[in-house]
Amino acid sequence: MSDRRDDTQDPAGDAARPAEPEPGAFDSGDQSPGAPPASTAAAVEGDMAPPPAPPPPRHARTLTLAALLSLTALAVAGFSWWQSQVLEQRLGRAQSTALAALAAADARRIDQLDAAVAELRERDESRQVALSRLRESSEQALAGLRAEMAQWPLRLGDIEDSIAGLRGVSDDARRRWLQAEAEYFLNIANAELQLVADVARAMQALELADARLRQIDEPGLNDVRAAIAVELGALREVPGVDRAGISLRLAALAQRVDSLPLPQPAPGRFDAGGPARPDDAAPGFERAWATLRQALSNMVSVRRDDTPVVPQLAPQEAFVLRRNLELQIENARLAMLQREPALFRDHLQSATGWLEAWFDVTDPGVAGFHETLAELAAVDIAPPLPRIDESLRRLRDHARNRPQAP
Repeated sequence: MSDRRDDTQDPAGDAARPAEPEPGAFDSGDQSPGAPPASTAAAVEGDMAPPPAPPPPRHARTLTLAALLSLTALAVAGFSWWQSQVLEQRLGRAQSTALAALAAADARRIDQLDAAVAELRERDESRQVALSRLRESSEQALAGLRAEMAQWPLRLGDIEDSIAGLRGVSDDARRRWLQAEAEYFLNIANAELQLVADVARAMQALELADARLRQIDEPGLNDVRAAIAVELGALREVPGVDRAGISLRLAALAQRVDSLPLPQPAPGRFDAGGPARPDDAAPGFERAWATLRQALSNMVSVRRDDTPVVPQLAPQEAFVLRRNLELQIENARLAMLQREPALFRDHLQSATGWLEAWFDVTDPGVAGFHETLAELAAVDIAPPLPRIDESLRRLRDHARNRPQAP
């Protein structure tokens, strides 16, 4: 009893002084006598515990989702970049192989062009030598003919002087004089036709010879005049050839060779079209994804083109091409002057093939050049010429077979 009173009377001392538990008074599961009640302890512990964490806000989840999407986009972009690098390396190797093949092909083509140019130069030199020889022989023949023609007036003058010196000019002397003139003009006609193929001068000489025979008025010469008439008809049927005009047209074509355009590769052939704008009505994430996908797809563009590739020509190759075409035209001009129709057409056909193979045939200038070559190739520069020596042969036979006047 005394102890309980002491506890009641001095609560402060009890609270300040911790109570000493008596041994055996309580076990491990019982509450100590000096401890506060369980409810009070729980209340105190509840007051001292930290407050519960608030729930995460909604914008944090959106940021997390955006971060995940950004990481995904970066991963896709990295993978696409890696693929583009691999593709670029493959394309680079393929391009290097193609460029090496083109370089080898260009080298072979240059060698072929050099060989062709060397062969053409050798052929041109041989033709120049042959042409110079032909000119020399023609000049010598013409010189001899001109010398002989220069002697004919002297002979005719001598005949005229002899006839004038005679008091009585006989009919036989006059006949011989006119017959000599007719033979002279027939010789001139054959020389003009055989040496220079001048049909007009040959016809003029035949007409003068026929006029001299008509003045003789001898029935025995009718066969000669008949032959002259046949030869004049044959010469009138020969088509005229404007050699000067053809030569001038070929010279003009040779001067235009340097202005003909060569075909150029079209660099814009593989250009991609304009980028398509994303749909403005789409959500922000879809627009961003569409923009990223379009940027990645435009990094590499591969298209198929079956058009034959025309390589870019080097300046020295272009020079060889133009000189070769010019040489073909000059050779055609030389063949025309030599009256060689087969060689003339061969050179023009070679020039046409060269023009179609290496020049831009879609250009109006090249098309006109091609048309002019076709027109010239269709011209017969050396039509077959008839023989006009029958009248001369008959006139000489008549002079040998005619009995001499006493």
